[in-house]
Amino acid sequence: MAILVTGSTGTVGTQVLNFLDGQGVEVRALTRSPEKANFPAGVTAVKGDLADIDSIRAALDGVSTLFLLAPNAPDELTQAMLALNAAREAGVKGIVYLSVFKGEAYADVPHFASKMTVERMIAVAVAKIHERGWQGYTCMITPDDAGRTMLEAQLNSARYDCVVIGGGLRIPPKSLTLFEMVINAVHKAAPNATIAFNTRPEDTADAAARTKNRVYSRRRS
Repeated sequence: MAILVTGSTGTVGTQVLNFLDGQGVEVRALTRSPEKANFPAGVTAVKGDLADIDSIRAALDGVSTLFLLAPNAPDELTQAMLALNAAREAGVKGIVYLSVFKGEAYADVPHFASKMTVERMIAVAVAKIHERGWQGYTCMITPDDAGRTMLEAQLNSARYDCVVIGGGLRIPPKSLTLFEMVINAVHKAAPNATIAFNTRPEDTADAAARTKNRVYSRRRS
């Protein structure tokens, strides 16, 4: 049982580490330069970078809780998605995500928009699925070859009855090639799953229910 803290050398990360030190839990701090880090004596420095998925996977081995602080950078959303997917793969039980106050009121600010996107992805879609008594997972992918690998790994990790593809992926013209990749990956890795489309995270469960109802009706007829 260990806690991994990202953003560990910054102001917030330092305060988190100081609070956790001496609490009787194993604490790891992710940093690009462990040799330069000045952490409390009870904290273990772990080499890694949120933009490097392999280093994140290694750092998450044996971790039960992730404190996720993604940097204010052009690829902030991508880094957060990589970390969340790696955490899910590693079986991390708890995620503490550092967002912003009233981010929904300033969604036109790129940094705030990224925070709100991650918040909604974490909370809304899976919650709606669980309300119906189903087991559900989110898979957030990057718009490149790494995204294909992330998606295929998720699809191969279990048997899925339905795959819901978000509106943010299929609607913008610039996402067409990524949308095609996702459809073909689902068709290949989960050939027995129905495919549904949502318009926003809140109606993910409704989208899945539509396909389940259609399949049930066909079977009865």
